[in-house]
Amino acid sequence: MRLVVVYGLKTGDYEWLRSFYPAHRIVEACARQRVHILFVLPCDVDRLVSDDFSPAGGFSPADDFFPAGGFSPADDFFPAGTVCLVRGNVDPGSIQRLEEAGFRCVNGSKAVTLALDKLECARFLDKLGIQAPRTFAPVVGAGGRAGVAGLVGAMCAAGESPLGVGASGLVGAMCTAGESPLGYPFVAKPRFGSRGRGVALVKGPADLEALAPLLRSEPYIFQEFVAESAGRDLRFFFAGGEIVACVERRGKDDSFVSNASEGGLVRIPENCEALVERLSSEVLRIAREAGLWYGTVDFLFGTEEFPVCEINACPGFEALEKATGLDIAGMLVERLMRDFDGA
Repeated sequence: MRLVVVYGLKTGDYEWLRSFYPAHRIVEACARQRVHILFVLPCDVDRLVSDDFSPAGGFSPADDFFPAGGFSPADDFFPAGTVCLVRGNVDPGSIQRLEEAGFRCVNGSKAVTLALDKLECARFLDKLGIQAPRTFAPVVGAGGRAGVAGLVGAMCAAGESPLGVGASGLVGAMCTAGESPLGYPFVAKPRFGSRGRGVALVKGPADLEALAPLLRSEPYIFQEFVAESAGRDLRFFFAGGEIVACVERRGKDDSFVSNASEGGLVRIPENCEALVERLSSEVLRIAREAGLWYGTVDFLFGTEEFPVCEINACPGFEALEKATGLDIAGMLVERLMRDFDGA
């Protein structure tokens, strides 16, 4: 099997990969499994699917990480026998081009598109009958005003919703005179955001007014605030139809946001085995229905239940590995070999 890691980074410089922890860990795992590997940035996807692409068009780590005279990259990375592992922020359109050229992509464009869109995730979970926070998609009112009086939705009644999701899972309502369809506080987050960027706890009309510039600049969703889970969540990492890890994430210094990229702390929960036994079937059902070969499902801590907060198609694993000692990169490569080698 040959592995192309399509890595969406904040830079277009391949040299960055030399000091990038996740890249090192994937390379080490591939060396143990004798897997040919090549890193390609999204900007070079079109070159990868062209007839004249060669490994020199990407970044081959062979000379840097493998013993001289030992393992070396394959001479070609044709679609047959090659798997594309999607990491970081990769546009679904780039993944689709790889698929159209015959490459097997993990994860595929449809699954990544779903995971990137928090509103579509709310619809998806609602259709599956999976408990999740009530979600409201605000619409900027006439004249472009995005303050309290300018946020306009529509009334949901008898299970109907203008957004196409049953009212049990997705709520729309008039937002006027400082009122909120979810009550205060509620959570505001970018519809297409990740890594905790732009997530805010809206405690009242003044906070909502303060969000006006952001609401004008990009789509947002509002979600029910689950007080029992303030600043913490439960993350399940899965791959190849199996649970790989279960961890609790907590915001640093009582921060509302638990993402490791925002300083959140990661640890194995005390009742990890019981949580895995209770929630693993739901995690794997979500993965299966979403078409995700690997990823994460994040749960909130409810009074009695664990509502699903988000699903992720290209989750990071650096903080997870460092906090738990688990070899996430190794497990990913091993399962890729099991499921795709020779396929």
